[in-house]
Amino acid sequence: MNQSILNDKEARKTEVGYMPLLNTPADDYSTINTKFRHGIHVANQLHNNYAIFVVDQALFCRAIELMWSVPEYRDRVIIRLVVSTPVCVS
Repeated sequence: MNQSILNDKEARKTEVGYMPLLNTPADDYSTINTKFRHGIHVANQLHNNYAIFVVDQALFCRAIELMWSVPEYRDRVIIRLVVSTPVCVS
């Protein structure tokens, strides 16, 4: 897909880093803020322009609110909503 979009330009390689677990409430603004700050730090170390966060529906609204309230986050944070579907096993 990148080849059809970029035409003759070479796609830049990126790296993936995983965040450590925090023993705090996930939907607390200070927890989300800590994750955003750490994610931007990791993105800088990996020479990535953005920190991408995948969150569930419970965290999505709070993460978006925080992202839009801090100018640095607006430029560096990308939030994706993950939707889990129940799987029935019999």
